[in-house]
Amino acid sequence: MARDEDPGATTIIAKRLSRCEAIIGTIVGGSLVALAPSARSPNLVKHVTVPGIAAYLAVVAAASIWGCSRAWRMALRMDDLGVTVRNYFRTCRFAWHEVSSFADGAVPGNQGSTNWALSVVPHGRRAVTAWATSRGAPDPEMLAGIRQAAERHGIPADLTGDAAQRSFRLFWLAVVAFTFLLSLLFGVSSS
Repeated sequence: MARDEDPGATTIIAKRLSRCEAIIGTIVGGSLVALAPSARSPNLVKHVTVPGIAAYLAVVAAASIWGCSRAWRMALRMDDLGVTVRNYFRTCRFAWHEVSSFADGAVPGNQGSTNWALSVVPHGRRAVTAWATSRGAPDPEMLAGIRQAAERHGIPADLTGDAAQRSFRLFWLAVVAFTFLLSLLFGVSSS
């Protein structure tokens, strides 16, 4: 976390663990996609030309490199212009006058649990949760930096550091469904 003490300072929050978990997930996912055709049918790979295999692996490698760079850039940035939430797939920017409050949020954790993360609540729109702030419990320095930036711009930030009570059943159902679909497409055939 980088934070300067002058009034117009930029506060950047990015927890290394959150970014590393996203990078590891990207590498594992890319490896599974790269190895899936050979696992499904070794004979299929024998009939594909070397340039075809090379092109397939190049596309998988490029997608994995892009995913790792997006994972490493995950952050919450607060400066004089506003708040930027840079998540894995999407970046949201809010001017300070668009933000109604900061709230306790939650992201899916290990083994079905939920982890705390900061949610930016804009006026009249859905809250955006900053995945880069994801922790089992936030550290006091991070909460102090967020509260200081919120106070400087007159935004309520009643943060307890407890994960919001949210159910991630739909998230985990989507993960299981996606895994099942991949196993159907790339799974080992019984013949």
